[in-house]
Amino acid sequence: PDLDIHYQITKDGQATYKKTGILFPMTAKDGPHYANNVDMAGPGTYHLMYIISPPTSHGFIRQVDKASGVTDWWKVINLTWTFSYPSKTK
Repeated sequence: PDLDIHYQITKDGQATYKKTGILFPMTAKDGPHYANNVDMAGPGTYHLMYIISPPTSHGFIRQVDKASGVTDWWKVINLTWTFSYPSKTK
């Protein structure tokens, strides 16, 4: 909990398509997760980037003294990949 997860999605061949936003913590029948609805620009090849910040981005702090402290939070994580949409042919 308390992660700050931003996304950016672009589409090959469509320079004007760029969506950015935040994934929100939520829960449903499939359990707790982060999600957001994003309008896709139809079939094609997309590039997705997640920017994941540690809980300090929401003010969640950690104990730092030697006796009861914990290790540093991680640095910001950037994850990127390319995928085809839709992923299955009918």
